[in-house]
Amino acid sequence: MRSSPVQLGTLATWVSAASSRYHTLAIKSDSTLWAWGRATSGVLGLGDVVHRSSPIQVGTLATWASVSTGLSSSTALKTDGTLWAWGDNGTGELGLGDVVHRSSPVQVGTLATWTIMSMGPRRTILAAILWPPTTTTTAPGKPTAVIATVGSASGTAVVVWTAPLSSGGKPISLYTVTSSPGGITATTNGTFATVSGLTPTTSYTFTVTATNSVGTSSASEASNSVVAP
Repeated sequence: MRSSPVQLGTLATWVSAASSRYHTLAIKSDSTLWAWGRATSGVLGLGDVVHRSSPIQVGTLATWASVSTGLSSSTALKTDGTLWAWGDNGTGELGLGDVVHRSSPVQVGTLATWTIMSMGPRRTILAAILWPPTTTTTAPGKPTAVIATVGSASGTAVVVWTAPLSSGGKPISLYTVTSSPGGITATTNGTFATVSGLTPTTSYTFTVTATNSVGTSSASEASNSVVAP
């Protein structure tokens, strides 16, 4: 037990996390999913029930957008708007149409329009998932929590952000990062990007937009300022 914050490892690439009483899920800036803690009912999603005391990557995909944890169950959204669940399913809380526990992520239904999820703190509280009506689609909301760091190469910066709360009912297919000054852009389908072509010793901030098949969001709030190496 710890009575004050303790850094987990030395990496500075974590962008979001969710924790229950016994386990934790986290997503890195490269959109990979990691898990650790108690593995009861396969809640870590690692294909077994072996407890872990340090982060272990869940599968090999780099398409995870957000996570939520219950006491012994886990859910996650991918960047394509699909919903996935695993862990304890004794009362059907995974939404998979049965009461079979899962030790690795399983897609819930076939829809790709999920935007918000939440799991209760106890097994008896079922997952509550919200999604926009499939008949109404819009451009995505704007990305949030944009953070810039100095890149490892000359004239570069690394920018990370949190996916919009709403995808607009359609999968987000593209993020565009824009520098100020200069209007230099970088695009990606994940939640981080390296911006190249910056002028060394010049100070920059960055904004991010999200795009789906309907349109493009408004720009995010500007990031912190960094000086290009």
